[in-house]
Amino acid sequence: MRDSVTFSVFADLHWREGDWSSCEARLDRSVVAAMDLIRARAVTNVSPREVVALFGCSRRMAEMRFRAATGHSILDEIHDVQIEHAKNLLANPRVKASMVPSLCGYESNPFFMRLFRRATGMSMGEWRERRIRGSVMPAPTGPA
Repeated sequence: MRDSVTFSVFADLHWREGDWSSCEARLDRSVVAAMDLIRARAVTNVSPREVVALFGCSRRMAEMRFRAATGHSILDEIHDVQIEHAKNLLANPRVKASMVPSLCGYESNPFFMRLFRRATGMSMGEWRERRIRGSVMPAPTGPA
C-alpha cells in the first residue's frame, strides 16, 4: 500500500499521544481524517468527493495536500485499502473469489478484477493459489 503504512504509523503515534507539534509541518490533520474515513468506509463505497469534503477546500487543493502527505492520490488510497481487504478475503478459502468484488464495495466484478490484476500483477484466483502455496506474502492483519 505504497507509503500509507508508514504515514499511518507515524500519524497514529502522534494522534494517540496528542503531539502534533513535532509533525504538523509534515502532516495535515485533514489528511489524517481522510485516511481514517477511507479505512473505515473504503469497502462500503466511500467516494473521493466525500473525502475531499473533509478538507474544506477545492478538490484540487485537497488532492495536492493529500498527495504531499502520502505520495499518492485519494482514489489510489481508496483502491489500495480495497485491494488489501480483497487479499484478506482471498486468504480465507471459504470465501468465494466471485464474491470478493461485492464484499469490497464494487458492483462491477470485471472492473474490480482489472483493478486487482493491475495492483498485484495476477488475477484473484492466481493470487489465492500462490497464497495457498506460500509464494505470496500473507495479507496484513492490521487495520485495512
